[in-house]
Amino acid sequence: MLDRSIKTAAGDGFAAMEVCADGVLAGRVEEAVEIGRFAVVAGEEVVEKMKKMGTDFDLKTQNLWLNGEKEGN
Repeated sequence: MLDRSIKTAAGDGFAAMEVCADGVLAGRVEEAVEIGRFAVVAGEEVVEKMKKMGTDFDLKTQNLWLNGEKEGN
């Protein structure tokens, strides 16, 4: 099972990406870029925490874990 802080960082990153995309579609590119930077930082935090745990970072597997679709979760 993933550490709660990893799930939180990943969730923050995904939410920020959605807001970023909505901002671009609405023509608010400057604000969207700032929010996009937050998404990148959150994503980097997830990768670093996974590395510290000695876990290989695999985006597809990570998404399954976050969605509760992986066995043992």
